[in-house]
Amino acid sequence: MSDINVNDLATLSPSALDGDYYGIVFAPNGDTNKVVFEDAVAQANSNNGCVCLQEASLTIASADVLQLNSTPLTIVAAQGVGTAIEVLSASVNVDFNTTPYATNTTLLLITNGATDSQFRGGNLLNSSVSNIRIFESNSVTTSTTTQIIENAALTVKVDTGDPTAGDSDITVSVLYRVITL
Repeated sequence: MSDINVNDLATLSPSALDGDYYGIVFAPNGDTNKVVFEDAVAQANSNNGCVCLQEASLTIASADVLQLNSTPLTIVAAQGVGTAIEVLSASVNVDFNTTPYATNTTLLLITNGATDSQFRGGNLLNSSVSNIRIFESNSVTTSTTTQIIENAALTVKVDTGDPTAGDSDITVSVLYRVITL
């Protein structure tokens, strides 16, 4: 059982943080408890009944936007067996250059292997000024539609086909949570 001086934390390597080290956990009633570091990490990772919100963003160069239907890009990697990614909100920042995207301008946030997107942004790429726009939650259309899939990455893609023209970089941002199945 080793004690850690808070001033030494910057010098510890990740491999040194094992069961011999303790963290301080603050309870809702104000009590503090000494907890084995690995147990504290496991408890935090299990969500312990709370919703742990996470953010991710992906900047996509215009050359990649022009291929975003045929080559979707991962914005959140798969989170492991027994978990899935649920998108809560999303936006796109179009950094307008000189030419707007002409066709196929609807962006999707879709889980790999799903039949329908979680969020959809109609004409989000169709802009002739720099702006930030919001995706809309996509409603399930049939009883066989899938949106959230265990241990699958969340991707950004363009609906129906690759955009034409356009030379603006975009940044897609998502707020999501990892759910335990």
